[in-house]
Amino acid sequence: LKWYAGNGAVNLVASDCDAHLLEYADGEELAQLVIQEGKDKDTTGIICDVVGKLHQERALPIPKGLVPLRIWFRDLFKAADKSDDKIIKLAAKVADELFSTTHQVIALHGDLHHHNIMASKRGWLAIDPKGLIGDPCYDLANFYGNPEGMQDLWIDTNRMVMLTDRFSSELGYSRERLIQFAFIHNVISSVWSGCSTVDKEARLQVAKLVYSQL
Repeated sequence: LKWYAGNGAVNLVASDCDAHLLEYADGEELAQLVIQEGKDKDTTGIICDVVGKLHQERALPIPKGLVPLRIWFRDLFKAADKSDDKIIKLAAKVADELFSTTHQVIALHGDLHHHNIMASKRGWLAIDPKGLIGDPCYDLANFYGNPEGMQDLWIDTNRMVMLTDRFSSELGYSRERLIQFAFIHNVISSVWSGCSTVDKEARLQVAKLVYSQL
């Protein structure tokens, strides 16, 4: 948050080893525009604006201690070693290829989705970054399986194409890599503990459908 300096994210007002004092984003979650008003296409434009700000080059060096994506995906690689599930093994292979061919490495929010973008007096701002480092396309992966509880929207292939088209055209990122990161993210989301059976099945369905867009 200190590195973002309020550009696309809430400001870090003060901090020590025990607590962070943050700018208060007192508005609604971006998710509400989709859930309550059905404005999925409008929110996609807001997402692109926020991500564009977060991904801007900065004069300050990238913070130390950020977690590389290959480490973040260690549970996927472990699962692939133990499982005979073809989609998990494919996701691990795709992840390895993506991490081995990353040419642009940036600081990543790491958990961007409709519930982590809030309205404020300064506009829409991201909250709760995880602090990762790697390919910028990963920061778009979570939007394919959000907002929470809207599984019918997640598996709408027209919506998947719309997201990929907008993310690619407005942010300049590779369509193929956007799709591949959405694929591996939804597979690892199904692997992580705490995922309900319904959510797990929906995540795997998203993964299969988005991968078919390649």
